[in-house]
Amino acid sequence: MEERQIGPYRIVEVLGRGGMGVVYLADDTRLGRQVAIKALPPALSRDPSLRERLRREARAAAMLSHPAIATVHSLEEIDQELFIVSEYVKGHNLRLEIERGPLAAEALVETCLQVARALATAHAKGVVHRDLKPENVMRSADSGIKVLDFGLAQIEPGLSSNGSVTRLTGDGRVAGTLAYMSPEQLLGADVDFRTDIFSFGVMLYELATGVHPFEGSDLASTISRILNANPPAPSELSSLGDTAIDAIVMKCLHKEPAQRYRSTADLVRDLEQLRQRRTPQPNVAARPRPRPHARDDRARTGLWWWRLHQLSAAFLYGVMVYPIWLVRGWAGPPWGVVLWLAVIIPIVGVGALRLHLWFTATYYTGHLARQRGLVGRWVRLGDTVFVLALLTSAVVASFEHQGVSAMIAAFAVGASVAFLIVEPATSRAAFRRSSGRSGSRKPPKDHSDSHKDPSAT
Repeated sequence: MEERQIGPYRIVEVLGRGGMGVVYLADDTRLGRQVAIKALPPALSRDPSLRERLRREARAAAMLSHPAIATVHSLEEIDQELFIVSEYVKGHNLRLEIERGPLAAEALVETCLQVARALATAHAKGVVHRDLKPENVMRSADSGIKVLDFGLAQIEPGLSSNGSVTRLTGDGRVAGTLAYMSPEQLLGADVDFRTDIFSFGVMLYELATGVHPFEGSDLASTISRILNANPPAPSELSSLGDTAIDAIVMKCLHKEPAQRYRSTADLVRDLEQLRQRRTPQPNVAARPRPRPHARDDRARTGLWWWRLHQLSAAFLYGVMVYPIWLVRGWAGPPWGVVLWLAVIIPIVGVGALRLHLWFTATYYTGHLARQRGLVGRWVRLGDTVFVLALLTSAVVASFEHQGVSAMIAAFAVGASVAFLIVEPATSRAAFRRSSGRSGSRKPPKDHSDSHKDPSAT
């Protein structure tokens, strides 16, 4: 981009861009530091309601002082345009971590405890964020957490300058990000700090499992799930093995606000107690203790073997293309063509699905359970058709070439053993906690990684 100067700030690059805002990285030439500057898009910079919202964001964030909340330095009006100048947080947002898969238990508790403490500070000041989501939480280079973007913040009555709450949306409109809204927020009802607790619960669930608890196939189904569905406990979808995390998450996600935490301080207390229980205590017993990550090591080893099985099966299925092509010629039309199709379709289809599962398990672990649920029955059906077609081909080949016939029959037996005995064993080793429940998992939406998401939908 061409160099631009905004007052004393020299623009370096665009960090994020959305329909309701643009965030720049800039050099503060007066103090010799880098800052983040948030501005309205040029086409909307004269909109009075949006200008007021930007002022409100600056006021809300400026009220708060906490290590896990990005500091607002100033609200500038330069050439009749408004800009929020705030601390620049170098790092990545939590969406990137969710896409990598579930966090380890210790990292999960520590991350969420920092976010909860930041929320507790905001709520104690009467500030409700109303747009808490992974894109608005950054992990800095030193692993610290920073909550960003108070653009939709609501200031409780008695704490704003005029003693009233100004909603910066028109009648009947809801502000926020749908997938992280509480039921009352979706319904357009009055909200308080408990709507942030619900959003926090959704984010905690994602960090614990790698999937969104209410994600639907479209907007309507997502809304329906938030309003009506109760997701499975996180421990059913991950290897955390800690029902205490389940209790915290499910309390945050209760449909009725009154059934959630009575204060954010109570949420912080439960997370602190959970962290204390998970911290090893020295010299508590003389007998040797098992390695704390032995279970995780076994799970990783099981997943490695499961991935190897998928890759090997896809390759070995492909090996049978040539022998079946020979059998096709020996059988003659039309049965040769029928046999060929009965084998080649499973080879191509099942091979592609197994490669898809291997790729997902390797690079998008958080999506794996849902993909297993979606394609599992088709893989089993393809395996069955493949073995039956091989046995039929072996019978046909026996009239022409007994060696080829024996090879095909042996391969059919091996394939039967592989998908009836070996694959279930590797699946149990890799997915102890989630066996049989994989179909209930939903993938999170894809979001780009940026310093912050300036849009508010």
